[in-house]
Amino acid sequence: MALQFRRFRHKETAQVFYVEAGRYGNFKNTLKKITNYVRYNILKYYAAHLILTVAENVSEIDFKDLHRIQQFIHQRLKRAGSDFKYVAVKEIQERGAIHYHVLCIYSKPYIFPTSQEIANS
Repeated sequence: MALQFRRFRHKETAQVFYVEAGRYGNFKNTLKKITNYVRYNILKYYAAHLILTVAENVSEIDFKDLHRIQQFIHQRLKRAGSDFKYVAVKEIQERGAIHYHVLCIYSKPYIFPTSQEIANS
């Protein structure tokens, strides 16, 4: 799959530049917006990216799996006195299973649960 680009010309300098178009360009722009939001709105932060996969191939899903894990992480960080915010996106894989991409943002180092603890929850 080849990347597509959109061509832009600067109004004042007439310099031409190219920006990714289509699905990849939209993803990249969204990622920049989320990164800038975190950087400029949360003074001291640590981030963890989780990919949570649901084992069954289901087409309809409620958010109980994501909610259970989010509550587990939130309680762990709250006990340690850390702030916790997250952004989650649901995605359907080719085989039909649903998985979530979760960006967890917290304020104290070394307190985030391990992947084994998250899996056991």
